Amino acid sequence: KDSDHGGLIGWTSGKTTIENVIMEGTVCSGESGGGFIGYIVNAEANITNSIMRGEVSAQNNCGGFIGNSGTNAQGELKTQPEIIRENTVFNISNCKNYGSVTGDKYVGGIVGRATGNTVTITNSTNEGKITANNDFIGGIIGGIEGINSSKFENCTNSGTITGKTWYIGGIVGASNNDGNITFNNCKNTVSISSPTNNYVGGIVGYAKGKTMMNNCVNTGNISGAQYTAGLCAWIQDDGCEITNCLNTGTVSTNGQSNGAGILSTVESQANNPTWKITNCVNTGDIKNGVSAIGGILGYMGNLDGPGTVIISDCINKGNIAVSGND
Repeated sequence: KDSDHGGLIGWTSGKTTIENVIMEGTVCSGESGGGFIGYIVNAEANITNSIMRGEVSAQNNCGGFIGNSGTNAQGELKTQPEIIRENTVFNISNCKNYGSVTGDKYVGGIVGRATGNTVTITNSTNEGKITANNDFIGGIIGGIEGINSSKFENCTNSGTITGKTWYIGGIVGASNNDGNITFNNCKNTVSISSPTNNYVGGIVGYAKGKTMMNNCVNTGNISGAQYTAGLCAWIQDDGCEITNCLNTGTVSTNGQSNGAGILSTVESQANNPTWKITNCVNTGDIKNGVSAIGGILGYMGNLDGPGTVIISDCINKGNIAVSGND
């Protein structure tokens, strides 16, 4: 089978350390292709001070540095019990991707798909063009599943992102975890245009589990369909703390609902979580929506245990232009 190709390592289940490497070659794979590692499972990967300048393409699970880790039964976004857990750990720091990354789904500038134990990416940047024909597209990671905790610090996306379906984010496309996901000092500087697609955010498209975001900025225009926001399109279940964040880009839902400058939608299945947004500013216009449109938050809802929203010391300077009644 044409799968698991990497510029340095195709498939590994051992602790792997890569330092001070520059890759300029082209990687083409069926399933799971990465500029450095195609597929890693039940192992630790440490990549530091490295650069990817070549092109990467794969059918699924395609990343500038790592293509894939672990799997689940259907290769789709699953609930927690359905995920086959792996002990894979990612530590990526001071890395830059300049090359284009192209695939069908799970496509990211640094990692295509992460399934395992923990993910930590710091001081890393994507400047390459990211293109996908299906779900889960991110400037840093396309999709995360079954991770106990994930952290992104001082990460920036300035590469063009083009997706044709759901779950698109400047940093992370989608994160499906019961554990925490943390963004500190992350930034998206380019426009993301997917006018017929749901879950489009300047930082993250979809997040399940406790989401913490501090000092994050989006300056690109964000154009999606339902669930579109300058920072976070959708956060589910365990609440959030969004602090000292800024959106200056225009947000458009293109005739659909649930759009906002900071956070489009929060929903809890239970747990009565707390959703806190503090010291955040939106200056971008919110337009072309029909309902549940807000300068800071678009929609909060669930029939059972919706939780509590606390918005404090926030400012909206953007114009709200909608055609609906909410």
